[in-house]
Amino acid sequence: MPSLSFSRQFADDVEAGRKLQTIRLARKRPIHPGDRLYHYTGMRTKECRKLGEAVCSEVHHFVREKRGKWWLIDIENEWGRMEREEYITEGDVCMMARRDGFETTAEFEDWFDRYGEDARLDLIKWPRIAEGEA
Repeated sequence: MPSLSFSRQFADDVEAGRKLQTIRLARKRPIHPGDRLYHYTGMRTKECRKLGEAVCSEVHHFVREKRGKWWLIDIENEWGRMEREEYITEGDVCMMARRDGFETTAEFEDWFDRYGEDARLDLIKWPRIAEGEA
């Protein structure tokens, strides 16, 4: 039952179902497709608020070698694990940035600069949940 905390800038989009993915540093206990995800903002503060729940649909594993160079190292989905290694195109990075709630690829790259080079990251996706389903 993994919990994900979102900054204020993304909270409304997560709650409204406009943001259906997040990119995080790889966890000690990884998230897998089928795991129920609990979305919050302000965790560990008095302003903590639950944004919703969803079931993880996909997890993609990346290494961010340097600014602008993302390396897909494998994909894990509900049908098992498929190994694959390839660089992600500039267009795919741009699409990933927009889906993650960033206006521009530069803003997206600035956000992930904090993790430095060779950061292992997970792209975690979930489907939109219909009202009353959660």
